[in-house]
Amino acid sequence: MADWRSNIKIPGVTIPFGSPKTTSITGNTTQSTNIKRNFVEPNVLNQYASYTYVFTLSGLNRDQIDNSVKVLQDPIHDVIARTGGIGNGNFSDFNSTKYKFSNFTGQDKSLRSVTAKQIQDVIPDAKNADAILKRGHDIFFEKVNITAVPRPNDQRKLMNYTKIEIELTEPFGVTLFEKLRASAFNNGFIDHIDAPFLLSLDFKGYDSNGKEKKVITRRFMPIKITNCEMSITAAGTRYYMTAVPWTEFGMTDRFLYPRDKGKVSGDSFVLAMQDFAKKLNEDQDAEIKSKTRALKDKYIITVSKRFQKTIQAYGTNYDIETLGGPDPVKFYRNPETSISETLTKVILNCEPFRNVANLAKQYWIEVDRLKNLDSADPGSTLVSK
Repeated sequence: MADWRSNIKIPGVTIPFGSPKTTSITGNTTQSTNIKRNFVEPNVLNQYASYTYVFTLSGLNRDQIDNSVKVLQDPIHDVIARTGGIGNGNFSDFNSTKYKFSNFTGQDKSLRSVTAKQIQDVIPDAKNADAILKRGHDIFFEKVNITAVPRPNDQRKLMNYTKIEIELTEPFGVTLFEKLRASAFNNGFIDHIDAPFLLSLDFKGYDSNGKEKKVITRRFMPIKITNCEMSITAAGTRYYMTAVPWTEFGMTDRFLYPRDKGKVSGDSFVLAMQDFAKKLNEDQDAEIKSKTRALKDKYIITVSKRFQKTIQAYGTNYDIETLGGPDPVKFYRNPETSISETLTKVILNCEPFRNVANLAKQYWIEVDRLKNLDSADPGSTLVSK
């Protein structure tokens, strides 16, 4: 009889469960569980007898954001802070137009006019900041903590959650914020608060003979700085910085909360989600009209076909405040409740998610059915649908 587990297919992994085998030495029956992983790489740090690490915070231009390969190939530039001192900062020319804004304003006339005005407004301050950047004031890394949760979690549900905490010290001056502004402007970003930066990690060390080991052990992390606080003492300035990976920028609070409150409704779950996205986009028009916002973000909410089939019988209009009511689908958006939390409450009140125990039971019944089907037909393959 075929073992149904032998038909499990995992990309990049071979799992030959096979039949139980009896060892010739002990006589014990064992199950073959050899696993071959072609995605496993040796740890290059094992080639060092001793090593240390060097962190660097530097600029990131638009070409590197659009083509991540250039992050690996291009030299680090516009260095803001580095373990052990800045040294050669490889600073960009302030007057260079290589990464300036005229190349990235697009074809929209209103966008070009907004960008041109903003550039003219910030040039004087950016030029002063550039002079400070090129002085090369040393800012040292004291501590870097990276918390990464690649599994389901309370913060992001089924998405990755990463938090980067950085502690910096500057013995002579208070120049970090001016350096951030100059580095961002020289790389094509008007606002340093929204600009990406590059956090690099280099490992340097020696082999067992005391010779410096030349191993490529550099890692790059494009980041978005979300918060920074400082304290000034007689010993200098200490900065406490919080950042997230650039790819998780869209999950920051700025984008996660509605800008207005109101009702969201639709004749079906899918139509309600489309109305939700429409209201989120329309809420920004008031900010544009009051000139507190120049450009508009775009929200798109899609519902997978698999999920649609799961709730196709759902017709309950429920309001996340009252948790009940007649058709059609209805709930409320609120600036104090994040979009992801609102969606979570909406989904958890859909059938069959109201009864998680029953959902789990149905899942295992289906697994058992497929297992029995595979046992009856050795040539069949277990496929998840």
